Amino acid sequence: MKSKNYYEILEVTSHADQTTIKKAYQILAHKFHPDISIKPDAELRFKEINEAYNVLKDSHKRFIYDSANFKLVTPHNSYSWFTKYFSKITKQHSNLHITDKRNKDNMMQSTQKIPLLSMGIFVLILSAIIIVILFAIEQVGQKDKQIQNSILQGDKVAITTLENMDIETQAQILANKEVSQAVVNFYLKQTDKPIFSKLETYDHTIEAIILANVYSSLIDYYKPIIQHDIENDNFNKALSLLEIFKNKYPNSPDLIALDKEVKNKKQQRLAILTKEYVNCLEKTLEPLLDKINCIITTRKKIIHIGTSLPADDPNLQAMYIEAIKYSFAEKNYQQAEKLLSEWNDILSNPSEAREQLQYSLSLHQQRKEIIADLSNYDKEKIIKRLNQLTVSKTLQAELFIIPEVQNNLLRYHIDEALELMLLKEDVKIKKKTIVMLEQLLSMARNSNRTAVYSSTPWYKSSNPKPVNHTKPEIVSLLQKCRKHFEANRLTTGGSGTALSCYNKVLKKDSGNLDAKAGLRAIEKRYKLWMENALQRNKLNKAKTYLAGLERVAPKSEITLNLKERLQKAMLKVKAKPKIIPKRISSSIPVKPIKLEISEPVKAISCDGCSCSKLLKQLSMGVKPLTKIQDKFFQEKCH
Repeated sequence: MKSKNYYEILEVTSHADQTTIKKAYQILAHKFHPDISIKPDAELRFKEINEAYNVLKDSHKRFIYDSANFKLVTPHNSYSWFTKYFSKITKQHSNLHITDKRNKDNMMQSTQKIPLLSMGIFVLILSAIIIVILFAIEQVGQKDKQIQNSILQGDKVAITTLENMDIETQAQILANKEVSQAVVNFYLKQTDKPIFSKLETYDHTIEAIILANVYSSLIDYYKPIIQHDIENDNFNKALSLLEIFKNKYPNSPDLIALDKEVKNKKQQRLAILTKEYVNCLEKTLEPLLDKINCIITTRKKIIHIGTSLPADDPNLQAMYIEAIKYSFAEKNYQQAEKLLSEWNDILSNPSEAREQLQYSLSLHQQRKEIIADLSNYDKEKIIKRLNQLTVSKTLQAELFIIPEVQNNLLRYHIDEALELMLLKEDVKIKKKTIVMLEQLLSMARNSNRTAVYSSTPWYKSSNPKPVNHTKPEIVSLLQKCRKHFEANRLTTGGSGTALSCYNKVLKKDSGNLDAKAGLRAIEKRYKLWMENALQRNKLNKAKTYLAGLERVAPKSEITLNLKERLQKAMLKVKAKPKIIPKRISSSIPVKPIKLEISEPVKAISCDGCSCSKLLKQLSMGVKPLTKIQDKFFQEKCH
């Protein structure tokens, strides 16, 4: 029966070299491995491939196989061929050299003895070869068994030895599932390389054998890791590991199902965070800084999951602008600097508004130097500072109320006006006007005083040190005022109030800047409290805050505006159909509602007003509505 064609089985030519044969074997063995291939004849093809490779990889076996025309040579066939060949040679030799009959008889007798002697020698040599081969196989088997036992015990030297062995020996050792598992367990404990990268250092055939033996254990090992990544929103890390896993086991239903589960959970988590982001935007009663922190936290979670967000979020940008302006108004420059830095980190796109606020912050931080330049008679410095202050109107208003700055600027401008009049002869100005300007200039020069100013109000500083005061009793009194203010004893309190304390300071020193700043701080605090109470519809609290505000600044525009808002809110609560509400029992007079039909109201003129803009302004809770804006909102947006 004709033998199998091993060249066709390995899909190579009969002239292929050992490198080509080895490469073909590795590809086919990996392709038809029973644990990897899903073809029905994979196991049979795998056995044929190994059988063909065992013959063709050995040059001696391959020579015999080629010589026998694809028939393997057995010991019996070898002996028959040897005896026939030897008899033929001997017969030819006897026909050429034997000439006489006696010599011919002697030679025939010798020829009859030669096959028997040759057969004995051949059998002896063959037996020796078989014994040596069996002994070598036994020694190799014992050595392989020792290596397997060492690997099972986790011996590093044994695993290193395995890595340096030839492919055939590695395949024999790793065919044992327990040994393959021990090798994988050893690699899992190492942190220098991932397990799959480590297995790729082996030949493809050996890697396939190991992966086929440890599939279940790898699933059990990595599944908790993937679940932990999901719980910590590390979806990208989990999906990356699964992608590598799927490349090693492309037909694994467990991995396909797990990959689908991770992707579904990622989408569900993104949906939850998106809803949280919308909720952060809709928190109208929360303080502005809390809303910003809520949005930032949610954005970071969404980005951590692996979804990109726009780098120019208009909602968050508008909130940062309002919060920074409010920090400027409160002279809390440290908070403004923190917000600007945070804004730059969260929204990396260039922003003209952010650059302007950054420049304005630098001016606020130079407050002390700017006051010094505006208080000294240096024309270049005055012009420079005046140009800078046009960028920050709040700082400009704050600095221009300082008496020393006012006097110096007055002197500067009057002096400039007089010089201009003297240069232009054609300008007709009354002498009386010039004399009056000269008198004003003289007064400004005589009243100019030098003083040291603090860049931050004492009630915002961690180490309060009142400045511009030399009398110890004023310093002590200002410290008491500060304690009342920090304890929220603004206008009421048995042990004293901040309002009465600052008024005492002003009686002793009418130009005291810290006392004036303290009164403005009380007014702002009452304003914030009252606006918050109105937003939450806590009208009783709003009335209490309004009473305190009227004690501090009864005629200010802020007080009048808040008073009007409170009256409207109370009328809405008290108003009932066909019943004229009585006056509210408080010090605030409220006009009764007229039920009769009045004339049509004229259209409200409010430039740039819209319900969405005004609602956004109210929700941020920083900038109150003006009278016109509030009237527009009440009549058009409800």
